[in-house]
Amino acid sequence: YPTRTCTTLLCEQTQEMTQLIEPSATVSPEEEKQMFELIMKEIGDVNGMAFCGTYPQGISDQFLVELVKNKPPRCIFLLDGYKGIDPILNTKLIDVMKINDKEIL
Repeated sequence: YPTRTCTTLLCEQTQEMTQLIEPSATVSPEEEKQMFELIMKEIGDVNGMAFCGTYPQGISDQFLVELVKNKPPRCIFLLDGYKGIDPILNTKLIDVMKINDKEIL
């Protein structure tokens, strides 16, 4: 599967950090279905799950919600994002949420 690159830059003087994130390709409905099926085969064995940042075009809110709803009860779920997360928040299945102070403003 294709990947994308995320480069983190840290200014030595100010200690400010920024990330350069390469755009990802659009996920087709067939690819989304295949991914969901692959994940569902393995999800029963996971102890932790994290959604970080934004998700690629073509990934539906329902895809993410169904992953969260199907996680084992013992699985710790971390959400590291702030855009388009209302459907995930509405599941009330988030164990840890990470937000940067600049994302809240």
